[in-house]
Amino acid sequence: VRSRGVNFDLSNDLGLLLLVKGDGRTYEARLDSTATFRGNPLSFLGKFKTKKDQRIQVKVPFEDFIASWRGRQFPDEVLDTSAIRRVSILLADKKPGSFDLEIEWIRTYGKGQGRKQKSVENVSAQPKRLIATVVADGRFTIFKQALDAAKLTVFFQWDNPLTIFAPTDEAFSNLPEGLLEELLKPDNREKLVSLLAYHVAAGSFDAKQAVAEKNINMVRGGRIHVTSHSKETHVNDAIVLEPDIQCVDGIIHAIDTVLIPENSE
Repeated sequence: VRSRGVNFDLSNDLGLLLLVKGDGRTYEARLDSTATFRGNPLSFLGKFKTKKDQRIQVKVPFEDFIASWRGRQFPDEVLDTSAIRRVSILLADKKPGSFDLEIEWIRTYGKGQGRKQKSVENVSAQPKRLIATVVADGRFTIFKQALDAAKLTVFFQWDNPLTIFAPTDEAFSNLPEGLLEELLKPDNREKLVSLLAYHVAAGSFDAKQAVAEKNINMVRGGRIHVTSHSKETHVNDAIVLEPDIQCVDGIIHAIDTVLIPENSE
């Protein structure tokens, strides 16, 4: 499977994130960039394993991709993630027999933590404040809209660190029809505040700390339950799509489901 010609700048990210259902075999993601060998384009290969009949998220860090041309590897060649020209998925284990791989989506992870182009590879991106990170990340536009409607944006401008479990726009789109629109009405501000506050914890919990804690108290009451299964972190019924988005005043974890407090109507 391969894409058409593309022109992606992924230099701001750490790697590829795939949601796949596989057959237990090993596959590889192939990225074509601008690198060449004797005038021939090089491909960069990064392997990932699947689990038979299980839907899992797999990460393929850009730093693990190795340049290749006709079976010959070039380990010293560096993938220029600012100039991705094609994305492909191939069977990697060279074993005979049938294969079965379902790819639900391919994304990147580690937004804001990746390398820039070679001239600035060694310059670290400076973390932003929580609210600035939410605003800058295109996945959280509805979350930001809800914070504005609840007049909670100023709440994040305090000195003590916070941990936010931020639902993506897709997570909000999966709410029952009409619920979001109802919550955004001024008369329902208190309900919206309660819902949003159930996504915020006092203190800074990275994914490992959250799993170790198991139950985390939220800022306006209620607890969330954090577990780890098959390399996925779960928060109640939500899956963490991207953990540990570091900010100067806390941590954000992107989640695929809006968390509903137990006592909500």
